[in-house]
Amino acid sequence: MYRLKQQGINLIEVVVTMTITSIGLLGLTSLQLQSIKSTQDSGNRAHAVWIANDIISRFRANEVADSSSYLVADEIRCSSENARLTFNAAKACSAHHNGTDRQKAAADCNANEQARFDLWEALCGFDFGDDTKTSSASYLVNPGIVINEGDNNDLVLTISWDNNIRQVKSRDNAGNITANAFNNVATRSTYQLVFQP
Repeated sequence: MYRLKQQGINLIEVVVTMTITSIGLLGLTSLQLQSIKSTQDSGNRAHAVWIANDIISRFRANEVADSSSYLVADEIRCSSENARLTFNAAKACSAHHNGTDRQKAAADCNANEQARFDLWEALCGFDFGDDTKTSSASYLVNPGIVINEGDNNDLVLTISWDNNIRQVKSRDNAGNITANAFNNVATRSTYQLVFQP
């Protein structure tokens, strides 16, 4: 009986091995990208929870303010033109510290002005002009807030932010893709909390 001795690795075996290895590595890369996205989403949600708890604590500390001072019926985003005016944030109702010295004394605010400032400072932060910001909400991209009245005298607090920004091709009125024109599109994520004032 005559047997052929294998002299080396066949080219087909090499190609099959490379293909299987490539597919496995692509799967691992996809898994890693998904893990990074999930970590970022989790971090954003944790910041939203922190902001919501901060706002509720400020709300409860300001007992003399009318609860309607904290209501925001239509979503206001920090990046919008009228957000600063809506929150009346031109008046800093709290002092700040730069790590070495106290920088500015708090303005004399009534309870309702304090309420509006609380919302602005917790959500958007207050920039005192010396690179000192007062909020950790700056970690959220384009944060927004809505506070409405719910059932049974509850208040519903909703924090939203931009998430998963991606580029898509622009389309004209007929639905045709325009040449080399891309728009940034972001999905909005939200965190909602119902609480008793």
